Amino acid sequence: MNLTKELAKKGDKLLIELLTKDLLEKKVIYTFMGNKDSATVLCKYVENLGLINLVGPTERDEFSFITENTGLATFINNGGLTKLYLDINKKREKEDLEFEKSKVDLELAKKMLEEFPKTKLFARIGLIIGIVLLLKELYMILDK
Repeated sequence: MNLTKELAKKGDKLLIELLTKDLLEKKVIYTFMGNKDSATVLCKYVENLGLINLVGPTERDEFSFITENTGLATFINNGGLTKLYLDINKKREKEDLEFEKSKVDLELAKKMLEEFPKTKLFARIGLIIGIVLLLKELYMILDK
């Protein structure tokens, strides 16, 4: 499940509401979130984080009500789902930048490998010219 900014903000408000009431029924949650699907997705996500308990699953619903777990207040005070969303987003952007950097590095390495034979040839030509000039100078010194 991808946590969106909007879902994170609504989720933070829902979790604050849960802190004040200790228990929220599914109808209240569905109304608060706008629809059953987003409420179910968010509640499952927060349950996987270990912050709430989904109680009373039925055939039609994932839960009848939710209760808080220990650590929920600390989680909310540390920024809640919004901070979690921002951290995930920053991490994703960093990974994208690193991937782009590695692509550029690979392209540069390929270009360097393509140009290596030319560079090697120029170095050999320079060596030959240097040897010829050295021999010329030696010949001129010895000829005197």
